[in-house]
Amino acid sequence: MRIKVLLILVMLVSSNAVVFGQKTLKTLTLSPTFSTIPGSPRVIRNSFKHLWLVTWRQGNPGKIIGRFVTSEGTSHGQKLLVSGVTAAEQNFDISYDSVNYTYLLAFENTKGLQVQFFNKDLVRQGSPNLIEADVSNTNPRLAYDPSGKKFLIFWLSTQDGAARRVLKNRVLDSAGKPTSESRVLATATPGKTFTNLNISANQKNGNLMALVLETTSSSASLLGYLVKPDATLLRPAPLKFQPSTAGLSSMADASFTDSGSGLALWSDNSALKYRKISANGNFASGTKTIPGAADANSQQTNILLDSRNGQFIGVWTRANQVQAAAFNLATGALLKQPFQVAASLLTNSRNATASYDPQTGNVLAVWEDSTAPVSETNNTNTKFRVRAALFFASGAPSQTSVSVGDNFFSPKEVAVSTGTTVKWVWNGNNSHTVTSGSPGSNAGAIFDSPVQNKGATFEFRFMESGTFPYFCRVHGIAQSGTITVTSGNEAPPRY
Repeated sequence: MRIKVLLILVMLVSSNAVVFGQKTLKTLTLSPTFSTIPGSPRVIRNSFKHLWLVTWRQGNPGKIIGRFVTSEGTSHGQKLLVSGVTAAEQNFDISYDSVNYTYLLAFENTKGLQVQFFNKDLVRQGSPNLIEADVSNTNPRLAYDPSGKKFLIFWLSTQDGAARRVLKNRVLDSAGKPTSESRVLATATPGKTFTNLNISANQKNGNLMALVLETTSSSASLLGYLVKPDATLLRPAPLKFQPSTAGLSSMADASFTDSGSGLALWSDNSALKYRKISANGNFASGTKTIPGAADANSQQTNILLDSRNGQFIGVWTRANQVQAAAFNLATGALLKQPFQVAASLLTNSRNATASYDPQTGNVLAVWEDSTAPVSETNNTNTKFRVRAALFFASGAPSQTSVSVGDNFFSPKEVAVSTGTTVKWVWNGNNSHTVTSGSPGSNAGAIFDSPVQNKGATFEFRFMESGTFPYFCRVHGIAQSGTITVTSGNEAPPRY
């Protein structure tokens, strides 16, 4: 008698009692080893081609390099995007047009702050457009507004000869050409400057949050300026995430749900801090802390919306590790304590950033390995390397079981969504395999188990949609089955 199998799909629930699973699926080295100047990598999701684009700065004089990474974690060849960029760290950014499937790169050179437009294949289109002349150390950040079909660029600019005194922005069209004059959003308090700018977009209302440090030589406070889609301030007074603190050097990040509420994440030297934001742009909770979860290498944090598993995922570096944690969407509470995603191949990890694939629920974390901690990276002997890791973290990952009986699979045909793991369980008395494809096919098998006997198991996680026939190498077409994998529409990218 064929054994009937119960198909179990374990779904994430918003509860601290959920048993979490996490797994690093693959690690990649994306750049050769380079020295002297950090690469400050960036990563964005291309929803049209289902690829990630990773960019970083390399060399002196500097070049911006780009590299595509597939959903399965396979990297394409490197592409030179622009050359002659300045040596300042965090001196570039890249954004993706989710309507036209194109890219815009912001960078600094001897002329000042510029943007370069690229088509969907990452081929340069035309000449750069000048945003502001004769500025440096601008820390530019880009965002794309899919409703208005325009880009917005934010940067730190000079006032009265003093660098980083003002926070500016400017509206650009879908090809990166300015359509407005530069606007001063905020001016630093006398005696202080702005540093560590980052931009987060609220997909519900199109508002943006500019997170920035207001610093002196010894301390800094973390501020959040709310900006409307038309690039004007929602209100002049910023949110004060952290008051002036000695040694604070965090590049904070925020992410938002479809309902408009969000969570901000930042490092305070030895502790990781987070705070919930309401849909109207106010604080919805006090600051919460994970003691001992951070160090000097944790100054750049990243947080994103895991829409598939209903949680926020935070990513950062600490010592020689890349770490992550999960947070409740509704309450902002910590769901999953910090866990290791990857470890450095050198001695330190820094400048973590991440992007999310809503089809599979996977995260691509990108960071720099370094031979020195953040405090020593200006040393000319310091070496860097850009690396990446593909991982997921969820309440018991979605799984479907199939029975391997004597000369049959039950059920023979299974339909699952992307990101689901199919587990085959050997219940018959004879030997069998689970092998993708069809008997006699010359194509390489996507999955192939050993010849196994009763009690054995075999698992494969399907990350791409499609129809996947499979069979038993012992019994051929007489013992075959099909896995059909479907995916929903990919959500808008997180900027």
